[in-house]
Amino acid sequence: MAGENVRAEYAALIAYHNSIVTHRFTLAGFFVAAVGVIAKGGTKLHEAFLLLGLTAAAYIVERRNRDLYTQMSKRAMEIEEKPWGFNRSGPNDKTVPLFCRFRLDDLHPDVQKELPDELVKQLKSMKNWLRRQTASHSRGLDLLYLVGVMYAAGSIIHQLFGAIGLIMAGAVLLAGAGAYAGYRLVKWRRSHTSPA
Repeated sequence: MAGENVRAEYAALIAYHNSIVTHRFTLAGFFVAAVGVIAKGGTKLHEAFLLLGLTAAAYIVERRNRDLYTQMSKRAMEIEEKPWGFNRSGPNDKTVPLFCRFRLDDLHPDVQKELPDELVKQLKSMKNWLRRQTASHSRGLDLLYLVGVMYAAGSIIHQLFGAIGLIMAGAVLLAGAGAYAGYRLVKWRRSHTSPA
């Protein structure tokens, strides 16, 4: 009976996982279409504020979907790991099930040591900060919504302060982005270097 409940829960997790992924990209598609409609022929001040609000709302929904996706993936990993024992047929079977493959870096270190060669390569590539940032749907969606915010903010600044205000805001934005990237790089290096 308990095994059937776990199977039913796992099937529900897969179905819900698929619907969340579909919803994330449907939302992104509607967002791009809405930006196109709002920005068609230039953006007036009230349209820029509308776009800013729309971007904030879409990003809040995206963050919630991301949290749900993460929690579902972790629960599915627990099912694959504990009750099912990775569905392995014996001690020489190194099979890694679906959700565990999605989140290799969340696997227990003992399990990571037993991974097949192709998954070891994938795990090592995930430790590369740049690869981790660019090989992610979430980062791509973050960039999409960031561009929406930047376009809306740029339009608002241009409407209020003209071209010189836009140039100054761009310089401040670039300086801030550079400082943040430097901070993240230093933080990543500290977390990946062993103490002397």
